[in-house]
Amino acid sequence: MGHPENDVQTVGDLAVHVDNSEASLVPSQPVSYEIEVVNRGPSALVDAQLEATGDPVLSSCSWLCLADPGAACTASGSGWPDAELLSLPPGTSALYTVTCIVPGTAAGSVSVSATVAAPAGAVDPVAANDTAVDTDMLEPSSLLFGDGFESGDLLMWDTTYPR
Repeated sequence: MGHPENDVQTVGDLAVHVDNSEASLVPSQPVSYEIEVVNRGPSALVDAQLEATGDPVLSSCSWLCLADPGAACTASGSGWPDAELLSLPPGTSALYTVTCIVPGTAAGSVSVSATVAAPAGAVDPVAANDTAVDTDMLEPSSLLFGDGFESGDLLMWDTTYPR
């Protein structure tokens, strides 16, 4: 029979932050989000899981991950880093950069959320910092018709007409 006084509990305060450093987004332009996952300790956490999701209006998304020395994450992927496993010693972090395109037809607002979870058997004592959301309003499109003819480049127009 085991002795509870000999059981060592794995405890790691995980935190996640998501931001694109923008107050608003411009349709037809790329946008990059940074999602940072931190293990504030005191224990190392192997197989912590990141679930990140972006507004369905965002397209052509891809991501890169850069981990602190001693930490580990999958280096890159397409879409959103969803169900990604991380290895984070105490005091380390992993930074995901997700780049997407905001379609020209997009309107309203765009939200991106990220949630991090401790691995099975581990305890995260501060659940309040395990989820983050970034929401931005979309700027009105400056295009009259949104079909690309509004470039203002007069050289692209041929002003000669057949007679």
